[in-house]
Amino acid sequence: MDRPYLEALIAVVLTTLACGPAVAQPEVEQAQLERSEQARKWAQARALSEKNDYPQALLLYDEVIGILGPLPNLLQDAARATFHQQDYPRSKEYVERALATENSNFRNSKLFQSISALGLQLEIRMEQQAGLKRLQNHPVLVASPAELPAGMRRGREPDIYVWNTGKGLEIEMVYVPAGDFIMGSLQLKKIDDVDENPCHVHSLPSAYFIGRHEVTWQQYLQFCRQTGRNEPESPPWGVRDDHPVVSVSWYDADAFCRWSGLSLPTEAQWEKAARGTDGRLQPWGAEAPGSHCIWAGNPNHPDKSTAPVGQTGEDVSPYGAFDMAGNVWEWCVDRYNGRVYERYARGQTAAPTSGTLRVYRGGGWNLEDQILYAANRFRVGPDVRVNSIGFRPVYPLP
Repeated sequence: MDRPYLEALIAVVLTTLACGPAVAQPEVEQAQLERSEQARKWAQARALSEKNDYPQALLLYDEVIGILGPLPNLLQDAARATFHQQDYPRSKEYVERALATENSNFRNSKLFQSISALGLQLEIRMEQQAGLKRLQNHPVLVASPAELPAGMRRGREPDIYVWNTGKGLEIEMVYVPAGDFIMGSLQLKKIDDVDENPCHVHSLPSAYFIGRHEVTWQQYLQFCRQTGRNEPESPPWGVRDDHPVVSVSWYDADAFCRWSGLSLPTEAQWEKAARGTDGRLQPWGAEAPGSHCIWAGNPNHPDKSTAPVGQTGEDVSPYGAFDMAGNVWEWCVDRYNGRVYERYARGQTAAPTSGTLRVYRGGGWNLEDQILYAANRFRVGPDVRVNSIGFRPVYPLP
């Protein structure tokens, strides 16, 4: 916490509470000691909040409120702590108590505006929370398209479709219906850490097909031979036809997709295809990664390398897309914006149009489990080529 601010805060508390009827000297000294002790606890509660220890912070906030009374800035601190915990009804109670303060100077202050803004955020979050519960309790709908676009045919297996690029290459795809889904992290986050928050109901008005597998070396090298594009650098484990291609930049991935009549997925398309509509942590559910996917801790894959696409039959999404948790990270078309989910939560779902970094999602063969979950977002420059990033294409329907 900023020390000058803390000292000023304590001074304000002591000055605010110093006024009152005349009392005997011992009583004055006792009151001053009590106020000093509560100011110390208030500062301690703020420090605990900075460390994300919100339960302990709230115990102290409530104790201090009981002694010092409903000071607006104290109630705001408590409201923000409960906001962090996603206990929005309780946070709203603190906000309403603060805004009920009868003081003309307060109502014209920046503090009043700040608490009012927090109240508006709460209204949005509570509305979103109702929508999240609705989707969490509803099974993921796996549907079939009413008709297939030209160039798309049904595969030999149920719910598998095959895109004919017209270039002597076919790509297996799965179908993702239009509609709402839960986007963002359901894990508790700090209010100011908005990269994958707020978790919200995100609407995708159009259905689409997405690659059943990540694009393989065999597929990508065919594109290189036909177009004259430089082949990617071979990874340490060598080029293997059925492994996902790596060491491709965002520009390389975008060029392949355009050549094949497809496109890179948006973040929203990628995330819905990976986790369905119900906000699950992983494509397969909530279980730890274990041997479900190709990552650094898979006991059945000790090699420090990629694996054949689809090798792990458990790393499959509700719609039938493989390897969306592991094997390689995957490029998305979107430019990175760390606060875009705030806009998405308000129903403004247009992707960012500015920014130099591009998004990649999923997980790679060298990934540690603490960041292995479907809502996680990553970003890097579009010209970066590493041996853990590949891609898969989409075919968006109108």
